[in-house]
Amino acid sequence: MHRLNHKMLLAILALFAMALLLSACDTSSSSSSSTSSTSSTSSTSGSGGCNTSSSSSSSSTSTTSSSTSSTSSSSTSSSSGSASADVIVAKDGSGNYTTVQAAINAAPSNRTTWYAIYIKNGTYREVVTVPSSKPYLRLLGQSATGTILTYNNYASGVGSTSGSASAFFQAKNFIAKNITFENSFDYPNSSAANKQAVAAEPQADRQVFVNCRFTGYQDTLYVKNSGRNYFKNCFIQGHTDFIFGEATAVFNQCEINSRQKNGGCISAPSTAASTTYGLIFLDCDVTATGTSTGVWLGRPWHPSSSSSVKSMAVYLYCDLGSHIATNGWTSMSGVSPTTERMYEYKNTGAGAVVNSSRPQLSASQAANYTVSNILKGSDNWDPEAWANME
Repeated sequence: MHRLNHKMLLAILALFAMALLLSACDTSSSSSSSTSSTSSTSSTSGSGGCNTSSSSSSSSTSTTSSSTSSTSSSSTSSSSGSASADVIVAKDGSGNYTTVQAAINAAPSNRTTWYAIYIKNGTYREVVTVPSSKPYLRLLGQSATGTILTYNNYASGVGSTSGSASAFFQAKNFIAKNITFENSFDYPNSSAANKQAVAAEPQADRQVFVNCRFTGYQDTLYVKNSGRNYFKNCFIQGHTDFIFGEATAVFNQCEINSRQKNGGCISAPSTAASTTYGLIFLDCDVTATGTSTGVWLGRPWHPSSSSSVKSMAVYLYCDLGSHIATNGWTSMSGVSPTTERMYEYKNTGAGAVVNSSRPQLSASQAANYTVSNILKGSDNWDPEAWANME
């Protein structure tokens, strides 16, 4: 009898414990969803505990999966280069516009924040103009070799060199990335009297070109007017005065490529005497296509319309190919480079000859030739920040 009572007592105690446990589970289920994940983990880790974590685990897994999917989508979108664009141009109709000019025309005027036009790969045969009313515009190509803006105007055909450009950039605060600007005029086979044919014509202040290509023959890149231009990691090709104009322009880590022509000339600066810096080449590769010889680093251009010019071109830390003329600089229209500001500093390569015809900067002078110091101006502009903008 005593033994039976003892067993019954144990059974009653077990039932009582089970009732308490079930009560605890009910209380946990009806509690706020703010119960911490630590408590849930603790509950599920004990043997015989209430399995209240399944919905929490499912929710957590779902959230993580959603987050991963979102990150993957964002990454894929960003890698396409169009994620930050306001509109897309595509020749095949898969974008908002099929021509670059239509997208520019539709862009808001007089903005104070950036507006981006993404251009898919394709050859866009059109004259492109960014008018002065469209500041803070970015043209972003899908790839430098695949996104090509081209036209074939030339000086005799349109009446002037400055009017022959395939692309005109008249607005300040402008950026172009990963685009080829080409003048496709058939220079070698043309009998025209004036065959100058400009590929691109920056005309305003604070313009940046990154990983772009400029191709032509004579007068490829016209840095017009007195603005500040920055070219980084660009490819520029031609054979006669193919980088020219009066702007302050820095070419940083660019390839300057001369097409086949013996006695060709790379630069023709027309810097105003009052302007501190002209065409500045920093750490560039100066190369040649073919077997050209006697190619000049530059010659001073004094336009008849300019009364006070003291041309400036400087090459610093550049690798100069063997095609460069031994004497470096030459005259134009009777103006000798010795009266201008034509200098070099610590260039290397087969074409880097130092002689009396090729004046060198001193170390203290060369220290002033940094991207920041040349281009910052009175407004402390930071062109590198713009070049690195995604």
